[in-house]
Formats: sequence, structure tokens, C-alpha cells
Amino acid sequence: MGFSRSAVLRRWYFITLALGFIALALARLTILGGNRANAGIWQSSANIADNMLAATLTSLIVGGAYVYLYPLENEVPHEVVRSVDIAGALAEQTRPTRNWAVRSRSANYFTTITLREIANSALSNGRAVSVRILVIDPDRTDLLAAYSHSMSNTKSRVGAWSVRRARFEVMASLLRAALQVRKAPRVEVTFGLAPYVWVMSLDLSDIAALVTGQNKGEDALIFRNSSSFYRSYCDDFDASWAVARKVRPVINRDIPSDPNLLTTEDLAELRSFFEKLQINQTPDEDLLEIVRTLGRRTDYD
Repeated sequence: MGFSRSAVLRRWYFITLALGFIALALARLTILGGNRANAGIWQSSANIADNMLAATLTSLIVGGAYVYLYPLENEVPHEVVRSVDIAGALAEQTRPTRNWAVRSRSANYFTTITLREIANSALSNGRAVSVRILVIDPDRTDLLAAYSHSMSNTKSRVGAWSVRRARFEVMASLLRAALQVRKAPRVEVTFGLAPYVWVMSLDLSDIAALVTGQNKGEDALIFRNSSSFYRSYCDDFDASWAVARKVRPVINRDIPSDPNLLTTEDLAELRSFFEKLQINQTPDEDLLEIVRTLGRRTDYD
């Protein structure tokens, strides 16, 4: 990594020069200052110190100019985002973007947190936003089994993972997304139900690509849109999106997040909602669990 791109190198370069400059200045003002015997020797030493001070100051100026003025021919390929900063990095990207694509097995965090930020930003700025959400197909038991197995070692607020829970997570995200954008009509949400499973999640905005793992506490990688990796991630998502079954979740009424508050009309609306998405028939007791999942905190927030 070049000097202008390495925070560690820059830090130690300027710290070393600054400490050297201070030490030389103190020596010049104290040890080498004033009238002394053997004035010629002391004067020569003072001249040397003056030259070293000038050289150190010049190095500081040149180093600063190199860091801040030298044109960057190649952008940094990626940055590491600490786990505690991931939510902030996502929120920052929701403000200016007009397009968002996410590949997440159940999209639980996205539909709970990020989509809400996108909807609020679109409302406050009067901006239209297109959102594509790629999740695993909730009717594919083999995919749900693979998903729940990969999550089996992950600490969860609600206990062990299972095929049933994995299905509820995906279906809750479909419902949650429809509810999130009911009051933000300029946010267009399309789901892709994928015929395969994956582990790493991908968020693509107009600003950057963010790659995250499945375990809470892990750092993420961010690739700015000036990086060649960004375009590659866009192509990767588009290829995955092409083979997924697309659905547009739309619901005609608000649904309470407490299953105890569901009315007969609410259950009828939920049945109609999933039927329109051509998802296998879901019994009422499962609809209650989906609504319970709807209002539950994610394992990542």
C-alpha cells in the first residue's frame, strides 16, 4: 500500500518528524543558544541545528503535500468497517441513493432497519428509490434446511434455528417490506426468490457495495463505486437476480405486530397477501408465528 493510502505509515511519519523538530528546536534554544566559550564550535553546531530544523520542516511540508495533493491514480480497493459501524455505514448510504440491491438469505435486518431508513429518506427528500431484495425461496425446504444448518452455531435471541423458523423469517420479511413502504409510495420494492442458498450478505447502493458475514460482531468490507470490485459485485448480483422468481409484495392494510391483536379480517388479508405472491398455503397458526416474527428484534441490531 502506498504512503498516501496507509494511515499507519502516515501517522508514524508525521509523529517522528514532529518529535524530531521539537527536540531540535529545544536543543537550539537551550543548549546551543547564548554566548559560550569556543564560540566557533558552538556557532557551527547551531548552524547545523538550524539546517536540520529547516530540513525537518521541509519534510513535513512535502509529506503533507504528497498526502493531500498527489493525485490518486487507483482508489483504495476496499475498506474494513468495524461491526459497531456497519449500521451507520448502511444508514449513510440510504440518504443519497436511488437504487438499492440486497442479497440476504432472509433479509430480516434489511427489512427491519435499512428499508425503514430508505423509506424515511425517500419521504423527506421526495425521491423515488428502486429496491431489489434477493432472498431464498421460502417454499424450498432444502434451501431452508441449509440456511438453518449454517445458522445453528449462531447465538440467537429466540432459540434454535429450524426449517420452520427459517421459512417464517423469509415470509416475515416479505410482509414487513410491504408494510414499511405503505406510507412511502415512491419506494418500489421487488423481491427475488432465489433457487439457491449462500452465506455472505451483499448490500449494493449507488455509493458502495457492503459485504457482511452471518455472525454478529464480525467486521464488514466496503467497496466504493470507484473501485472495479464494485462493478463486479453489481454484475454478480444481476446474474443471481436473473434466475430468481420476482414478486412485488403489496398489502392493503396495516397489520398489528402482536399476534394477539389480529382480527379475522387481518388473517384474511394475510392469507390473500401470501396467495398473491404464489407462496404455498400457510395455516393460520403459522400466520400468527409470522406476525410474531414480524415484531421481533433481529439478532444483529
